[in-house]
Amino acid sequence: MLLPDGKPASGATILYAVLQEQFGLNGTSVSSYGGKEGFLTTKADGKFSFPRLSKGLKLFVAHPSGYVEESVERGGDNLKLRLKPWATLTGTLVYSNGTAAANVPLDLAIDYNWQRGDPIMHIQGKIVTDAQGNFLFTNVPPRHIQVNRMQTSGFGGGYSSIQQTWLDVSPGVTNELGKVTYDTPPPAPMIDQIKQKLGL
Repeated sequence: MLLPDGKPASGATILYAVLQEQFGLNGTSVSSYGGKEGFLTTKADGKFSFPRLSKGLKLFVAHPSGYVEESVERGGDNLKLRLKPWATLTGTLVYSNGTAAANVPLDLAIDYNWQRGDPIMHIQGKIVTDAQGNFLFTNVPPRHIQVNRMQTSGFGGGYSSIQQTWLDVSPGVTNELGKVTYDTPPPAPMIDQIKQKLGL
């Protein structure tokens, strides 16, 4: 495991995720919700090794310097992974009439296909838009991300997520979304629409 500058990444948390596994991304570290068989922290040389798991699909890696994912569904011997720097995400949530959507709780999420067996990474933490509707996320993983509005649902403090927008996050920079219209997400990427039609 390498840092963005190519040096060994000591202290990176790695999860070897299996079919339909759920886990968390809390700040700049990955956290396992269950057993430790597919979870470790790299030592000074950045090297890591896992026994092959029959339903192992993907490696998720987080470190204060960055983040990376790698599919190992077809094997993963002698991998050399380099972390990509965390990103920042900013924008302004507005209603359809252009006025600021203030004090709205937002969180981030990743796409997954449960029927296909994708692992599910829950990005921990939420933010609230300010009086002008502005929002700011830090330590954003450089990948396809959804920005969701959090809505209380039922009793017991549960909530549901309503997509506001999505983007492919560029690493190491501030990704500026500009104005995001409340509960009016853009169409999904064309490749995702095609996959959905094909049942992939």
